[in-house]
Amino acid sequence: MHTRSGDILMKYLKIEANRAQYCLEGQSWADIERLSRDDLLELIKLATKDEFEMDVYDETKLPNQAQQIIYRNVSERLAELIQNKTRFHDESEALFHEAFEKYSRPSI
Repeated sequence: MHTRSGDILMKYLKIEANRAQYCLEGQSWADIERLSRDDLLELIKLATKDEFEMDVYDETKLPNQAQQIIYRNVSERLAELIQNKTRFHDESEALFHEAFEKYSRPSI
């Protein structure tokens, strides 16, 4: 899964050189334990808007237990959200369509 910013493919979570990191704007990476609540909300927004790339969790690549726990939990939750993105979209479309039909009928 990739997000295109021009012709640049972007990844939002990665495991590299025994470190778990995240990136929001496509330029600078921060260690996962620095992830704030606002950063997490931004990752959720990004995951629901576009295709979203992240490395698969692999504890053998992360010697730091804190990074293991944080990366595993964040990546699992984001993966669930991405899997359910289509279902959420379809349900919201159906609700909108029902409301539109209900309120667009002329009153008698």
